[in-house]
Amino acid sequence: MASGQGPTLPPHGAARSDLEAGPGAAPWQLETSPSYSYSLGLQNTGLPSERPTHRRRCAFVAAVLILVLAIVSALVVAALEHGGGTTTISGGGGTSGGGGRSSAQVACDGSYPVSFFAIGDWGREGGENQTQVAELMGKVAEAKPPQFVVSVGDNFYPHGLSSTEDSLFNESFMGVYTAPGLRVPWHAVLGNHDYCDSAPAHTASSPIHQLNMSLTNRDPRWHCERAYTETFAGGSVQIFFIDTSPFIQRYLKEKWAQCQGGVLQQSWQAQLAELERRMNKSTAEWKLAVGHHPSYSSGEHGNNTEIIQYLEPLFQQYGVQAYFVGHDHNLEHLRLEGYSQIVAGGGSKTNRGMGSKVEGSDYFWPASGFAAVSVQPDEMTVDFYTLDGGAEPAHTTTIPRQAAGS
Repeated sequence: MASGQGPTLPPHGAARSDLEAGPGAAPWQLETSPSYSYSLGLQNTGLPSERPTHRRRCAFVAAVLILVLAIVSALVVAALEHGGGTTTISGGGGTSGGGGRSSAQVACDGSYPVSFFAIGDWGREGGENQTQVAELMGKVAEAKPPQFVVSVGDNFYPHGLSSTEDSLFNESFMGVYTAPGLRVPWHAVLGNHDYCDSAPAHTASSPIHQLNMSLTNRDPRWHCERAYTETFAGGSVQIFFIDTSPFIQRYLKEKWAQCQGGVLQQSWQAQLAELERRMNKSTAEWKLAVGHHPSYSSGEHGNNTEIIQYLEPLFQQYGVQAYFVGHDHNLEHLRLEGYSQIVAGGGSKTNRGMGSKVEGSDYFWPASGFAAVSVQPDEMTVDFYTLDGGAEPAHTTTIPRQAAGS
């Protein structure tokens, strides 16, 4: 199979999931019904109004079938919206070159708690503390097993993958996160390094390789799309995964922005509109967001104006309780206006130090680690684990559930 080829996501704007495609054709075919003779106890009076006709019988049968089909279709749509699954958000404009999973492949048990690990900026072939953090995750998973892992981007350094057969997928993922407790789905977003950041001209690196279903064939845990939604706990918890790199305007001027499937081929405007539509439609008790770039950060990279300008208003308007990010290689919890932000960029190389401390930051750790999350009906607990602290949380924070607009 050629590099970057294989089963791919449908073009942006096309229906991908059962939810978007609608009921489609009926799963059965109607055969011509035999003509049955029946009596209503009437004599043959010769009055048309008193004699059931073949046309009336056909109309009655057709009306019943239409009613049944409408009821079944409504039940299917309701189950997909509220019972769990994956829905892709169109990012617009670019070649995705990847594949997604059907809703049947998403593990949702329909109940609280929803437990997961969050980690980012990790893919360094096991070096720069990556292996040590992976081992710590495995130890914590023995006592607090996650249902899935959220990767907040920069999955494969330095420039992403160069093909679907790239050895980095094994050296930085399959061969590193080997603990039994980490054999769960990994839901990932792309970071700027996955988008070819700093790659030379005419590079083979491309984000489309991480989106390709061929990687899921190599390791069934892997799930990466540009932007999508996951639903858990019978619809009570919804996670919006956002492709933040196309929002960052300075990237558009970089030479690496021209790589295949790169940021120049994406429409952040289309993604933003679709994200708002889905957030507005959501009836989940918990709305969580995942992206690579933070709005505010006390780390070396600092704040991102575009995230503050375009995404933060949606978080505030639609009651998103927490936004999980990376990009800065540290751990941090910030209580911002209307939402919390969890920075989990300590997956490997760290020790960049603190930049300008942001108001609302109540925990900052400039070294390696990850976050373990447990979502209950009324509050979410976030435990930060560090290499220094070992299998005991270095810091714990709780985030209350709040209704949209409160």
